Amino acid sequence: MRYVFMDNYRGFAETLIPVSGATFLVGENSTGKTSFLTLVHLLSTPEFLFAQDFSRGAPGILGGFRDIVSITSSDASYFSIGTIRTGAKAGRAKGEVECTFNIMKFSDEEGLPRICSYSSYRNGKLASILFKGDRAHYKVTEHPSPASLDSGSLRDFFLRVYREASRCQRRMKTPQIAGRKFPSPR
Repeated sequence: MRYVFMDNYRGFAETLIPVSGATFLVGENSTGKTSFLTLVHLLSTPEFLFAQDFSRGAPGILGGFRDIVSITSSDASYFSIGTIRTGAKAGRAKGEVECTFNIMKFSDEEGLPRICSYSSYRNGKLASILFKGDRAHYKVTEHPSPASLDSGSLRDFFLRVYREASRCQRRMKTPQIAGRKFPSPR
């Protein structure tokens, strides 16, 4: 099963939406259907992972940072998006489930969304990268997956790890990646 995660994105707060071969979206006008579909499109486009361009070929127009971040949030300084995937663990006992996820957090830079952190979870380890100016800081922490991952326990586990990663990123003071600077965006 795959899920799309949205936090502080448009009208969504810490929301996991399951996506399968046939997913139906039903709702009143202005409830987030187009925002969700636009995000699914962006996240499934390989170019988005490299450029994080929220206007590139999307079915809906998202606009700038202030148009994307949730207006009802108490902290409008960021929004987070990502994907979660669960499935049978290869080479393991029947019924064992694996969980992986990738989450990108964006902040405002001159009116446009700019990635400020990236977290990736796999095999019980969470790798978090925090981008500060032209530097990147990283940290790897252990977070063993729960034995079972029904939708309720997956949500609880994911949100616990997501919140811990957010707290960790706020106080991250780990060594710079090889002390290298990243090129400035043009």
